[in-house]
Amino acid sequence: LQLRLGAVEMLKANYTAAREAFQAALTFDPGLDAAYVGLAQTYARQAKDDEAINILESARAKFPNHYSLEYYFGLLASRSGREQKAITALNNAAELQPRSPDPLFELGKLYIAGKDWPRARQALENVVELNPQFQPAHYQLSHVYAHLGLNAKAAQEAYKTQTLVDAQRDEALRR
Repeated sequence: LQLRLGAVEMLKANYTAAREAFQAALTFDPGLDAAYVGLAQTYARQAKDDEAINILESARAKFPNHYSLEYYFGLLASRSGREQKAITALNNAAELQPRSPDPLFELGKLYIAGKDWPRARQALENVVELNPQFQPAHYQLSHVYAHLGLNAKAAQEAYKTQTLVDAQRDEALRR
């Protein structure tokens, strides 16, 4: 119940009440990984990344091999400029949920930022293999191919990006 209350308060941007609800949920059940993620998000949404990262680091130490803890820690570490920690956590998340494109996409963006084009290519190719409709991955992959001098592939990915954007626009117009 407290976990749901925290989520509702987050939607209302009432971070203090959300934080209290997530802390109450953790008092009731200290093994709720979603409560740690929610608690961290109450700080992250207020640009208090250090507090959020501390919560997730503590939770990761208590509960290794939790996808959501690894994934959200990776996102926050990336956002706060801790690229190596982000890469490690996102790789862990990708190993824990190999069918999820999200950690791979975030890894691809990190590798692009670090100009590690081969790793960016590998991560983003895995994303589009897992989810061919993941338009942002096609877009990023087109840029990676261009940096690698693979102009025909870059053009193909740019075309796929535009096709997916058009399809999304058409679907929205039909609603």
